[in-house]
Amino acid sequence: MMITMSTDRHCASCLKSVPATQAKVCSKCKLRCYCSQTCQRKDWKGGHQHRHWCGTTCGEEDVDWEIRPVEGKGMGVVALREFQAKERIMVEAPCGMDHDGIQTLMPHHGSIEDKVALNSLGCGHNLTTNGHTICLRMARCNHDCNPNASHFYDHATGMKILFAERVINAGEEISIAYAKVWNPDNPLSPQQTRSLLQIKWNITCPDDCCCRDEAWCRGRRELMDMDRDVLQLGSMGECRKAFYKAKRMLQAYETTPGFSWLDKERAMYDCFQMGIAQRSTLKAAIPFIHKVYNLAVELFTADSASALKYRRLLEDPKSHRNYLLIGA
Repeated sequence: MMITMSTDRHCASCLKSVPATQAKVCSKCKLRCYCSQTCQRKDWKGGHQHRHWCGTTCGEEDVDWEIRPVEGKGMGVVALREFQAKERIMVEAPCGMDHDGIQTLMPHHGSIEDKVALNSLGCGHNLTTNGHTICLRMARCNHDCNPNASHFYDHATGMKILFAERVINAGEEISIAYAKVWNPDNPLSPQQTRSLLQIKWNITCPDDCCCRDEAWCRGRRELMDMDRDVLQLGSMGECRKAFYKAKRMLQAYETTPGFSWLDKERAMYDCFQMGIAQRSTLKAAIPFIHKVYNLAVELFTADSASALKYRRLLEDPKSHRNYLLIGA
């Protein structure tokens, strides 16, 4: 059952503009909009799988955010209300390569392959998508070297989740980072990052961009080095040193601007998995699995792959392969 809307919307399934006289919304959450019952049924069980997300906190187009022209950037995603840090802005299902909406993406006169290469978002080691996917709404987010939002692919639901890194005010553009300075997963120097942005997306960072701030870049480099050290110490069996290094890294993440909650999630988990390897740090390590589980639930929901993994370890820390691996 659906109820009609009083304002123009976009169909959450086919993404077409829907006049107010024809727009319908889910009768349960009264937020998600459709152009027809066919699109509603399609979205309920497949696509977005709205039956899973209905009633949860995640933004909807034309209610919480909208896609509109942004001066000097083309189209962009703009907040229609205030989002709190860690709040889900958008949950989107990847579209098929035959979706008509791909034709609307940049470059305007490019091939489908060109549009996919320019607009695809990473989705981990998903073999069905070769590690990348297209999300037509999320693809409208523009770049910022210090973005106010980040995205994450959840393997359990097959959804891309966009969440706020900090408070985003109504009227503020929602941005993500296309490339990051000194990212542990793909370490690029500031110069390499700016070069990639220019070559691939034709983006020139302004003179006052954080990627040109030496102190900001140095702080990112130091934390990337700490992340590397934690892994190296752990691989060498120096888990006690790795645990304390991970704790210092987490403290630095919490006091240094510009880092993602995803970075903090990884640091919390490192504190847990390194600390449980030895009896001397076991007690201090256990609280971190509580913290990382709560963070994953807040960011991705309790049914996400990350939250389910952390919940299993929360209930049975001994199931982790590192548990008292060294013992002393």
